[in-house]
Formats: sequence, structure tokens, C-alpha cells
Amino acid sequence: MRPIKRLTSKGKAMRLLTYGLLGLLGGLMACSSGKTAYRRGDYAEAVKKASERLRQPKGWGRRGHELAAEVVKRAFVNGYNQHQATIRALSADVQRPFRWEAVFAEYETLQAMSADAQRALQPLAEQQVATDWLANYPTDYTNALAETRQLAAADRYQLAETAFAQRQTDRLAARTAYEQYQAAQKWVPGYQQSAQRSLEAFSFAVLRVLIEPPVPTPELDRDDTWALGQSVNESLVRHTTPSPYVHLYQPDQVEVADNGDYRLFDGQPIHEVVQFAVRNYRPYDESYAKTSRTIESSKLYKVGTKRINDSTVVDILEKIKGTVILHTHRIEARLDLQLRALDARTDAPLWTDSDYVSTDWVGQWETFIGDSRALDSYTLITQTGSIPSSRDLLHSLLNQAGSSVVGTLRKQYKKQ
Repeated sequence: MRPIKRLTSKGKAMRLLTYGLLGLLGGLMACSSGKTAYRRGDYAEAVKKASERLRQPKGWGRRGHELAAEVVKRAFVNGYNQHQATIRALSADVQRPFRWEAVFAEYETLQAMSADAQRALQPLAEQQVATDWLANYPTDYTNALAETRQLAAADRYQLAETAFAQRQTDRLAARTAYEQYQAAQKWVPGYQQSAQRSLEAFSFAVLRVLIEPPVPTPELDRDDTWALGQSVNESLVRHTTPSPYVHLYQPDQVEVADNGDYRLFDGQPIHEVVQFAVRNYRPYDESYAKTSRTIESSKLYKVGTKRINDSTVVDILEKIKGTVILHTHRIEARLDLQLRALDARTDAPLWTDSDYVSTDWVGQWETFIGDSRALDSYTLITQTGSIPSSRDLLHSLLNQAGSSVVGTLRKQYKKQ
């Protein structure tokens, strides 16, 4: 009898590692077979995973393939019944908005599930697994998908038609009509009159806002007030649509109708008017400040002598210190603005907001107190440039004001 060979500690560890790897491999094979998706009721995903597993090499064993073959059939049958039941329930639920869009998603899932099952037929046949069960179920849902598209488009079109009837008196209804006509076209391009009517509805869906010239105030003279308006108009040219349904207009794009209402030259009405004015103007706020710090020379200099014995005198060498004073001259200017929007027909206030722009100039220079030797490696700052006038600062403010005012307008209208 041959003696039994005992495993060493290293051998036991290797055996445990091998068993662990085999267990892990078996678990991965089970997961990739679609079993996990099947257990949680995601039958379409289970069919997909099982089909993919069947089309992969068998590897070290057949367990994954055998399990996948079983999962494909069970998941497909359960999934088919589940989605068909959902389709019947949705089709009968006449109170559910856009039910046919949900039905379409169900048919898409059935089509994908059927395609995955079809791809599994050849590997199933190679394993001599019966596949005749699949012949009892539809494999092509093209017609069902096309019919459902028509029904989904009809739902959207009907809603659009209802809103379209109110387009001339209700801007939000016109917007609803436009969006629903567009949705109908996404389901069926060119559906009935959706293309033409969406364009007509859009013209009534847009909120048209006139930005009036700045209101004169004592803060600025006439020429500066005009310059402020020009700055706003120049910025408006680049930002006329803060949102798809809001258009901003300059005064030269608008005329006054016989009844006194604002309108565009093509006859479209202006809905809101925005007015803005300078509320406060601080032309020249001046301030001075000083800060000091100690510096020292980079070299040692003789500052005296000392006797170290009766016959020897030596120099005392030290770094020279001094004080540098930084002078800061600051000039600031600020323009505060008030904005408000009014209903173009009733003059009723709709919203108010405030804005401001500021500009400043800073000049700096340094002076020194102390022994100049402390400056052996230091250069004092000298002021450069000229001090701006109040006109210079105002010019800067007016240039900034245009983009700032338009930024406030975009903030107010970006969600409308």
C-alpha cells in the first residue's frame, strides 16, 4: 500500500484558492446566463443576457450554457405575457395621457426581446435543445410599431388642435399648440397639418418685449442718457432671445398702431415694455490709504566699532533697516439702475429689478524713511499712468451698463 501523502500548508492554501476560483467562475457563469435578471422580473434583460451567453464559448463547463438555455425560454414566455398584458391595460385606459407612447415602448421591448431570442436559436440547436416553442410567438412588430406611432401622433395632434383654437387670445395656449404639433411630427413626420400649424402657432407663442430708451433723470444729462441707451441697444443686438419663446426688441424695430399700441412692422403685437432709469450716480469717490513695512539691506554695513581687548578694535557689521510706505490712491464711480416691466396694453406692473455697474482706478507708489543703504537691492514703486477724470470713469460705466442691463433682462426672461 502506498503511503498517504499529506498536504503541506502551502498545498492546502493552493487547493483552497483553486476551489475559490472555481466557485467564483461558476457564480460569474450563472450571472451571465441571465438568471439574476430573471429572478428580479426583468425578463427582457434576462433574454438578452442568456442569448449573449449562448453565443459565447462554453469554456471549462456546460453549466452556464445549460442554464442560459433554460432562462431564454422561461424569460421570453413570461416577458411576452407580461408586456402583452401591459399593452392591453394601457390601450383600455382612455384617461391616461399619451397612453400610446407607453404602448410604443412596450412594443419596442417585445421587438428587442424577440430579436435576442432569435439570435439564440442556432446555439440552442447545436446543443440539441428544442426551439419550436418560439414559433408560437410573433417575431416582427413593425406593423404594430407603425400603427402605434400613428395613434401617438394623433393624441398629440388632438391636444394641439384644442390649444390652437385659443392661439390668438392666449399666448400660453399657442405655445402648447406649437409644442404638441412638434411632438406629433416627431412621431410621424408631416402628420396632417402639424408642420404648417406649428409655424402659425409659434408666431402667437412668442412673448415680444420692447426695451424702451432710458428714462431721463437728473443724474445724467441728455447726451449721457442717450449714450446709455446706445450701449444697451448694442448689447441687445447680440442677445435678442433670452429663451426660445421670448424676443427682445429695440425702439427702432417697433411702431405705434392707430389705437396707440406698440407693434412690430409686420403687425405682431408687443406684449411687455421694459423701462429703465439711472437711480443714483456717484461720479468720483476718492480715497487714500497707507501701509508700512520694514525692509533691510542685502549686505552688511559698518555701523560702529567695538574693542575686544586693550589693543584690538573691530568693526560692527549689520544689515541696515528702513521703512517703506505704500501709498494707495483709489478712485471709484458707480451707476445704480432701476428696471421695471409693464403690460404693454394695461400698463400694469409685471416685475421690477435693480442693477448697478462700477469702475475704479488704483494708483500706487512707495516712499522710504531711514538710511538709504537699506535700499541697496530694493526699487521703490512709482506711480504710472494718469489719474482719470470723472468723464473717463463715466465712459467706462456706460460701456459696461449695456451688457449689465441686458444680463438682468436675460435673467428675468430665461424661464418664460
